[in-house]
Parts: sequence; C-alpha cells; structure tokens
Amino acid sequence: MKKIVTLCLVITIIVGASGSITSANTTIPDNLDTDNAIETSEYTHLFTTTRSQNEIDQDFADIKVKHIAELENELNGRGVEYEYYYEYFSSVLKTLSGEAGNQLSGGYQFPTGGGFFHTNSGGPKPTGSISVPLPFPWNFISISFSINLGVNGASGQFYNVPDNTNYFKLWIDKTVQVQPYVVWYRLLDTNDAWQVWSSGSTTVEISCSGYAKKV
Repeated sequence: MKKIVTLCLVITIIVGASGSITSANTTIPDNLDTDNAIETSEYTHLFTTTRSQNEIDQDFADIKVKHIAELENELNGRGVEYEYYYEYFSSVLKTLSGEAGNQLSGGYQFPTGGGFFHTNSGGPKPTGSISVPLPFPWNFISISFSINLGVNGASGQFYNVPDNTNYFKLWIDKTVQVQPYVVWYRLLDTNDAWQVWSSGSTTVEISCSGYAKKV
C-alpha cells in the first residue's frame, strides 16, 4: 500500500500543481471545420457531427483516471519502491482518415438510390504519431495515437450516394484531440534524477465526417 499512496501523493502534488491532471487544453478551436454538407464530382453529402465540450472533457477525465489506476496495478508486483508522476503536454488536433470497415473491396452500386449507414464503433484503426520535446539526454520522444473509424452497418448516421450508376464506398474522416504524456520515475526518498518510465497519449474524438466516395 505504501507504493500506491506515494504514487497518488506525487501525482497530486507535482502534476496537480500545474493543473495538467485535469482536462487541460481541451477547448475546441474556433476554426474547427464543422460544415455539414458539400458536393463535388468525387464525393457527396459530407456530414460532420461535432461532440459537445462537456463530452470531450469527461472523456479526458475518465481516461486519465484509468491511466493512473493501470499504473498503480503495475506497481503492486514490484519489490523496489519508486515514486512516479505524469507530465501532460499541450494537446493538438489531428485527423485520421480511411474507409469504414465491413465493405466490399469493389464498393457498392445503388441502382434505385440509397446510401450507407455509419456505425461509429469498431472497424479499421489507423495510427498517427507526434513528437514531444524532452530534456537531455532524450531530446524528444515519438508518441503514437489511433482511433477506430467505425463500420458500414445497419444503423447510425446515413450518407446517401449522388447517383445510381457508379460504385461507392463509405469514407470517414475523424478529428481527434491528442494530449501526449510521459510518466517519470525515481527511487523513493532520493534525489536521483527522474527517468522516463513510459509514454503515451490521451486521445479523444472531436468530430466525425463521412461521405460516399466514388471507387
């Protein structure tokens, strides 16, 4: 129990003092594109759904609590006592794109009209990465992130196709807010230099756009 109590105190004092253990830097920028419909020769009926700020903040808070619990569980089996703290960095907006899952490779034709239903869970999970500056001797660290694109399903957001002759596939663009973090550690009750224990990111979906893309 001593290790767990120490961990909580260190996170509260060191990380909490900077305010980064809460949902820092999670405000949606004013220039975020939320246009809900466009048409070109390649795709049609782009529809964007943007989540509320309360939903985004709650997701960040829940994920950070989960990170701390996972680290505490990891400490239980270790014989040497360390102290740890999370360092959260400024969040950034990134977009991950690709085809929704559960689709034929050649796409679909809709002779009598229609379109796709997008179920916003599961499906392909593309990844991206960002670099975070660190002090010497690390200099920087690369942190990856990912998000599910969802699937072509029987229910969800509907995207209709522009004609009944061409073949189409459902294409998804997701804007995510990524807040990278590094977990630092050192021996308990020492003045040893802090070392990198692990790194990762808190990734929350901000908006989801989809359209029927001609194959």
